[in-house]
Amino acid sequence: MCKNALHIPADVDMPVRVIDLDAGLGELRNLQAAVGGLVDVQAHSEGDLWCSDSGRVDGLAVNVRVNVWMLNDSAAAKMGRVGEHMVIYGDVVMTGLPNWEGDTTPVTQAMIDYFSGLVVSADALRDWDTRYVGVKVTDWEL
Repeated sequence: MCKNALHIPADVDMPVRVIDLDAGLGELRNLQAAVGGLVDVQAHSEGDLWCSDSGRVDGLAVNVRVNVWMLNDSAAAKMGRVGEHMVIYGDVVMTGLPNWEGDTTPVTQAMIDYFSGLVVSADALRDWDTRYVGVKVTDWEL
């Protein structure tokens, strides 16, 4: 069975593409390969976003396309339920909503069309660069 998902690279010069999560290595390994490591999932009413579990910590690039959608055009954004604290880093795979058993489903054509037609300008990248704030984690002795 073919389970289509949408791979959305953080590099805006790379095109989005439909991938088959069931091919070859299987769903989990294909998700891990696409995002470059362990995966985390963020649920949205339009589908699930699978991203690197440690993208920010590892210094991965902000995924401008996904964040533009999430902060401006997603159903959650239209209800005021997202903020810049939810920024996603690195490559992302979008799947459809999970079925009643919790399994992933294919990404919708509407999301494929949205991301395929989304044009992100260099100004958007500069805007994200100016917002980036370095974080220093300190391990305090007890």
